[in-house]
Amino acid sequence: DLAALWRRARELAASNRAAQMPLDTPEQLAQALAATVPDELVDDAGIARVVLNRPHARNAIDMALARDTLLVARRIADDRRIRAVLITAKGEHFSVGGDISAFLEDGVEVMGDTLRRMVSPYHEAFAILSRIDAPIVTAARGAVAGGGIGFVYASDVSLASDTSRFVTAFADLGVSGDGGWSWHLPRRVGAARAAAITLLNKPVGGAEAEQIGLVSQCVPDAE
Repeated sequence: DLAALWRRARELAASNRAAQMPLDTPEQLAQALAATVPDELVDDAGIARVVLNRPHARNAIDMALARDTLLVARRIADDRRIRAVLITAKGEHFSVGGDISAFLEDGVEVMGDTLRRMVSPYHEAFAILSRIDAPIVTAARGAVAGGGIGFVYASDVSLASDTSRFVTAFADLGVSGDGGWSWHLPRRVGAARAAAITLLNKPVGGAEAEQIGLVSQCVPDAE
């Protein structure tokens, strides 16, 4: 399943190979795919299982994970065997959003450029996933924050555990939102509630997330 894909991608990212690969031409994309994405993307039932695999960092999104997400989205879009996509994460937390330490790797002076290089492939991945024919199911537990909520927005059906806690986090950081926040959140929960959740940085638990329409269903964490 795709857990193996993410493990391999993270190993390559650790050696800085995946994160440094350009994706501007078809040839560069093919090279990156060959290096980071094995052929076993889908099980015999036609289900692609995407697993975020940075549990040591609470699945924070760094440059490599953003690019890996784009590579996986492109491969999923090209694979006609896929009948459904399941997105989950390893560890106690689904994703805390952007990896703040990664934003500062190249220095504060160029943080804007660093963010653009990270966010662009991440957003392109969601644009691709929004156009695929297969339904997408996202199952989240623990912290689901910032741009990490984008995987929930990308889903057709979303499940949250009763341990889940959704936080936009953008207001506290003083940055504009990403992950499709400005488009999806008001349409899921209404404009007034979306403004309160964002501007007050209001945490939303799993049960409340179901009640207000942020997710499809809240289930016990053991399930």
